[in-house]
Amino acid sequence: MEHIIKGVLHKTYGDEMHVVFRHAKIEILPNEIYLLVGRNGMGKSTLLKILAHIENNHRDTLKWQIPQEEISYMPSHLAYYNYMKVETLLAFYHDTSLRFNHACALKHLTSFQIDPKKKVQQLSDGQKKILSYIIALSFDAKLYLIDEPFPNVDLVFDQTFRKMILSQKNEENTFIISTHQISEFEKVASKIIFIKSKNDCEILDIEQVRLDYQESIESYVKSEMKRLSHET
Repeated sequence: MEHIIKGVLHKTYGDEMHVVFRHAKIEILPNEIYLLVGRNGMGKSTLLKILAHIENNHRDTLKWQIPQEEISYMPSHLAYYNYMKVETLLAFYHDTSLRFNHACALKHLTSFQIDPKKKVQQLSDGQKKILSYIIALSFDAKLYLIDEPFPNVDLVFDQTFRKMILSQKNEENTFIISTHQISEFEKVASKIIFIKSKNDCEILDIEQVRLDYQESIESYVKSEMKRLSHET
């Protein structure tokens, strides 16, 4: 099966004083749901920004088989104008992109009990996060990059989050979800991208991990993180 993204990651800041990735191999297949995991500060958000073309990969070896306009990215930090109404924000995306499904976005607002008449600044932190998630998933894309959808979100909506992914999933698209709430998303995921070090982004099959280790993905990841922290 042909990869949609393949190559080597190399990312530094401050004239290479801070290395995030050093010659780390990455290969992304189509028609998969990946969980992106790793300890804090290991570069999960940076990886998503590189894959979304927001930050540069300093060694230009990554090859994308999908155009940038077919990538939908949900950042970890929101960048909406607080004075805008939610319905105005959705209308903006509808007017500026043929790939944005306005009706779908409105339906999801109802599912999460968000009033479209409210201004963004009137929403709670959790509601703002949900709004960002709704916008990202309302685009028709080949690759969805989701950065930490759950912080400050009432987990009563966890099933709705998963249903949105499954309703959007088809044979032509791929999801990469960075999250600490592994147990909530491992129910729908098929693979893991485990950032273990600056030069090691291990990609694992979820069913194979369960078979080999006879434990949940969350338990496996936590035990591996402890092991890795003792080695550093």
